[in-house]
Amino acid sequence: MTAQAVDHAHEDLLRQLMLEKFEPIAIVGMGLRLPGDNDTSEHFAEFLRAGRSGTCPIPSDRWDVAELHSDEANAKGKSLQAAGGFIKGIAEFDPKFFNISPREADYCDPQHRLLLECSWKALESANIDAASLRDGNGGVYVGSGSRPCSASFGLYSSHLPDGVLKFPSA
Repeated sequence: MTAQAVDHAHEDLLRQLMLEKFEPIAIVGMGLRLPGDNDTSEHFAEFLRAGRSGTCPIPSDRWDVAELHSDEANAKGKSLQAAGGFIKGIAEFDPKFFNISPREADYCDPQHRLLLECSWKALESANIDAASLRDGNGGVYVGSGSRPCSASFGLYSSHLPDGVLKFPSA
């Protein structure tokens, strides 16, 4: 291969890589569930325009605030928080819809449940039949944190083996 051919090959490779780097990504659907009853992009946009807050008192179905709240910063096993950003209907998950057994669903982290529901809503909002994506070139891109709900709220069950969690389901 001549030096000119190598230079041409490198230029072609560079051009291809630059096209891939700057290739646009189309957002064709969105699924979300956020504090403040935000479950559509339109509602969330209005929520932001109005300057509203998704913070509310801790719902009574989450934990006993009176028992766990303390005004002292160093109180062991207590929380200073009496409010937060909560998503309503967190236990209203339909495992059968996602072909998950009720027993397996009991051990699914609530964030995993939300991911499944929001991914499905993203496909619905884009009018995409999920079956059409099988063996295809498509994806659902996710913004997510790395800390499971279990670690945040101490949902480890003492009667289960180490590392096995169980969460409430409807």
